[in-house]
Amino acid sequence: ADGEKDAKKQKQHFDAAEKSFRKATESTDPVVKGSGYYNLGNTYYKQKRYKEAVESYRKSLRANPENDNARYNLELSQRQFKRKRSGNRALINTG
Repeated sequence: ADGEKDAKKQKQHFDAAEKSFRKATESTDPVVKGSGYYNLGNTYYKQKRYKEAVESYRKSLRANPENDNARYNLELSQRQFKRKRSGNRALINTG
């Protein structure tokens, strides 16, 4: 029961964060907009929603190409997305 309660609380936390970061993505300031997408990407990544994370990091870099953290996290998310899509097999060929 506690695990369910914790999971529900965590989902509410992610939902609130997502709403807040989406608001930042509407900014006309490219740095604020980029940060909003970056943080949205982080939120998706933590939920293992890698495809959405990839999209958010790309939008972050479009808004603010100087964000090296977004670039790094984009690569990481792309790798995780590919791994998840390939059925969690290792990315290295061991054959």
